[in-house]
Amino acid sequence: MSADLLPSRRIRTTGSGAGSRSAEEMLVEAPEVMARFADGSPQLPPVPAEPGR
Repeated sequence: MSADLLPSRRIRTTGSGAGSRSAEEMLVEAPEVMARFADGSPQLPPVPAEPGR
């Protein structure tokens, strides 16, 4: 979306992407998140293969 459109619209964006948490909050949680990845505990849904691959 063009940034030119935003000032003229009443748009509120929310979500779990960048900007939904402060940098300070992410830094506080980073060690726990990294530890979970290191021990293999995150369970992510499988990504379907693309047709023809």
